[in-house]
Amino acid sequence: TTTSQKFMTDADVIFSPPPKSLAERVSQGLGWLTRGRQTDDRAERLLYFFTAIEALLSNDDKTAPVTQTIARHAAVMLTNDNHNRSEIAAEIKALYAFRSALVHAGSRSVSGSVANRTQNIAEALYMTALEKADLKSSHETFNNSLAKASYGSTWP
Repeated sequence: TTTSQKFMTDADVIFSPPPKSLAERVSQGLGWLTRGRQTDDRAERLLYFFTAIEALLSNDDKTAPVTQTIARHAAVMLTNDNHNRSEIAAEIKALYAFRSALVHAGSRSVSGSVANRTQNIAEALYMTALEKADLKSSHETFNNSLAKASYGSTWP
């Protein structure tokens, strides 16, 4: 795998990403995924994995609700079936509620299944980005493509 041309090209752009590119966000997010995998504390794992998800899917639009944007964009990346998109988005919103309770209220009661499910989603998002997205494109272009597809069209 590591000797394939695609792997080497992706690795080069991830380790030396153009400014404001998708590769820059992927590079940041992969670091958070690594941190999440290294800790045993479930609350910390949840925070690290959601930080990775936010690194990939958050945008500079401060008027858009973060939870809604992340949930919709993640659902677009994970399926082209609109019915399943709404179910995935709802699950991500429910998981994000645990993250919000932890960050805003200090609630550290995170179950292993919540931390594990968040990890699974984060890893699936990064695998999808690496397989389907143009890492050299701007992060804004990537986000705009997800936003457009969130109204029912296919992605990518």
